[in-house]
Amino acid sequence: MDGFSLNLATPSGPRVVKRKKVTKFRQNKKKAQRKAHAHGSALAGDTPRAGVVRPKHSTTTPAPKPAIVAPPQSDEPSDDEYEPVDESEQDEPDDDASDVDIPAPVASNHPSTESATKKTQVVPAASASQPINPTSNLTLTKEKGTRRNPNKDAYSADSYLKPSLDMSTMVVHNTPLPSKESTEIFAKQATFGAMKLHPHIVSILAKDKDAGGFGFSQPTRVQVASVPAILAAGDVMLKSETGSGKTLSYCLPIVHSLMSRTERVCRSEGCLALILAPTRELCIQIHETLERLLKVAVYIVAGCVVGGEKKKAEKARLRKGVSILVATPGRLIDHFTNTHAFKYNRLQYLVLDEADRLLDLGFEKSIAQILECLVAKIDDDITRQSILVSATINAGVQRLAALSLTSPKFIDADASKGPESTFATPDQLVQHFMIVPAKQRLCALSAFVRGECRRNKLRAKIVVFMSTCDAVDFVSSLFQKCQWPQSASMFGPPVFRLHGNVNQQDRTATFQAFCKASSGVLFCTDVAARGLNLPTVQWIVQYDPPTETRDYVHRVGRTARSGAVGNSLLFLLPSESAYCDHLKTHGLNLTALSLESTLARSAYKGEFKPSSKKAIHEVHASPCLCSVSKMQRPET
Repeated sequence: MDGFSLNLATPSGPRVVKRKKVTKFRQNKKKAQRKAHAHGSALAGDTPRAGVVRPKHSTTTPAPKPAIVAPPQSDEPSDDEYEPVDESEQDEPDDDASDVDIPAPVASNHPSTESATKKTQVVPAASASQPINPTSNLTLTKEKGTRRNPNKDAYSADSYLKPSLDMSTMVVHNTPLPSKESTEIFAKQATFGAMKLHPHIVSILAKDKDAGGFGFSQPTRVQVASVPAILAAGDVMLKSETGSGKTLSYCLPIVHSLMSRTERVCRSEGCLALILAPTRELCIQIHETLERLLKVAVYIVAGCVVGGEKKKAEKARLRKGVSILVATPGRLIDHFTNTHAFKYNRLQYLVLDEADRLLDLGFEKSIAQILECLVAKIDDDITRQSILVSATINAGVQRLAALSLTSPKFIDADASKGPESTFATPDQLVQHFMIVPAKQRLCALSAFVRGECRRNKLRAKIVVFMSTCDAVDFVSSLFQKCQWPQSASMFGPPVFRLHGNVNQQDRTATFQAFCKASSGVLFCTDVAARGLNLPTVQWIVQYDPPTETRDYVHRVGRTARSGAVGNSLLFLLPSESAYCDHLKTHGLNLTALSLESTLARSAYKGEFKPSSKKAIHEVHASPCLCSVSKMQRPET
């Protein structure tokens, strides 16, 4: 080979034929088919052909293929089709089916015999003692399901697509019901001056907001009931609906008491009043309220310590002295342990704001630890006054009250005096719900938000609650990037996001920016559901239903505050529609809103036009949904 040699390595032993791997399941299936065919042919009285089935390793001529029996054609398709046993697939001998006679083919007089031979079935025997009915359809019962999913027929799609609520008995509105301002939360014929507050406090309350005041001309019912009780000393347990002015209910008497002292408050005394709140945003809001209130008493210093901020800066403020401190429980325990310059031995007031939320977040042990530290450090000549504030009272709140209060005075400022199982919401709050299938939820949300943003122009302010941080990130990013090449943003107002995984600097900036903005859409989790006063919010949208009824109450409480207008919308799957009945048992009545009308309102004035093409899943949908669920930009 011209100097080129090819060396081939040949095996020394005999060649081993690699057999095809056959699973045990396939072997058992073939074995059962051969048994069924043999027994069925014997019971039917067929004339067997000469010869027997022999194992594959035999040297004799292989037997012909088994006979095929074609059942008559039927309009109903069979669930299970048995394929004929091919001789080439019999890789292993069958010990139980050796020497079985092969029956001859049987002629059929059925008119569709020729067409039936194209799709044939081997008819297995149902039992050895019963003859086979050739006209019976061999199908698996629906109760058995399939081998891979035995519970396949235990449920159906109708149970998830059909609302469990009888919608025929309800009035479904095409547009949201209007909300009107209310003055029910304000006390009639009452003034701040009549409550015997310090004159400087009365002046800052009546001062216009633009000038740095509050702009309040009269107090609310809860303020009229709670301020004198707190000024009279003694522990107080306060319950009132959301947006009724609970923050000022305890801030006003505390500031009044500190301003009315004979000796002027000095920072060297340390902390004189301590306010605990469950979330960082609520602490920041309470601190801002105190700073505005203390403009008439600059010698009283208010501070705030929350997680996520720099400890070094907080320690410096505590070392100088903070008269009124607002804190979250976790960060406060940290300073109790590590900040030795923090003085609180002269503490006179302890406030537990949003007590039910403090328990939900698992702060019960932290509060118990804080109470132990206060008891150990406070001087003997100081009598501490404790105030517990909550919009809902349950067993956990009562347990916390027993832990922190001593013979408290209970104040219930709710306008509706119903049973304890009912929840109070503002009278002017109009609550809606909408039944939305899972695949149309995002489309319905975008259509509703877009419709409200276009209707209110520059005054639209919407808060959308979701259950997870990932959902907030996804939907907020989608809304921010949703725009047309030739126009501005699809929704107009800016989009904000707020949840627990956002770093503290961004959380604070987002919260303050949304409060100052005249319009905007805030996507958030329940971190913004408690105590926050979000000004001029018109709509609360609950994209994911809450797990607790009190969470629903706190969510919708972010709107319709201080007598202003407010609306809420709850998204429900068809299988979740019975949740409305559950809310009704707690005194919360919701109005149905039409999904089709909501989708249609987002397409008008020629900006969108319905597409003539329909996707496969839209062919059987309702005409209204088909026309608006798939839209495109008009041709220019």
